[in-house]
Amino acid sequence: GLGDIDSYDFSPNMNYLVVSDFSTFIVYDLIEHEIKVDSRNPNVVDQNLPFYLYVNNDFSKVVAREDVNLYCSRSLESPISDYTYYIYNAENHNKIVSAPFGHIPRPENAIVSKDSKLLLLSGENLYGHITNAIVESEENFIKYVNADAYPVTFLEDNYRIAFMEGGKFKVYNIETEQYEREFE
Repeated sequence: GLGDIDSYDFSPNMNYLVVSDFSTFIVYDLIEHEIKVDSRNPNVVDQNLPFYLYVNNDFSKVVAREDVNLYCSRSLESPISDYTYYIYNAENHNKIVSAPFGHIPRPENAIVSKDSKLLLLSGENLYGHITNAIVESEENFIKYVNADAYPVTFLEDNYRIAFMEGGKFKVYNIETEQYEREFE
């Protein structure tokens, strides 16, 4: 087993359990009572697997994390660690890129369109800038939204999004990439 367990998560159908500590993880099959993946296994280390956080019902898709070192310009010898999160195909060991390079910095917020076809995912980097990326329901990246604010909701259609900025609601059109109106 692992040492001190930091987190654990079940697949929605309760068939799989992901248990992790700071640097290692195990995926356990609760039906077959066997370990599916153990990141401490030398064969797995050679595959350069990412860190598994969550698995789906049939263990075909995984929410994964990789460490990224960011270097401060003033002191290149002391990197700041950050994480990149993405969806990983466990069957063919490929990233499913939902944004360029699979990177949305430290995802913290998401809104879904009323027809559930679009997801706007937001994250803030270490410098306080917010990245907003639109992803379709088939997990394909569509575009970044040029707004340094967190989204509140999709409005009357999938092209207009309300952002809260400076105490005002601003309506942004993702087709024209312009703010159309604002209200308090």
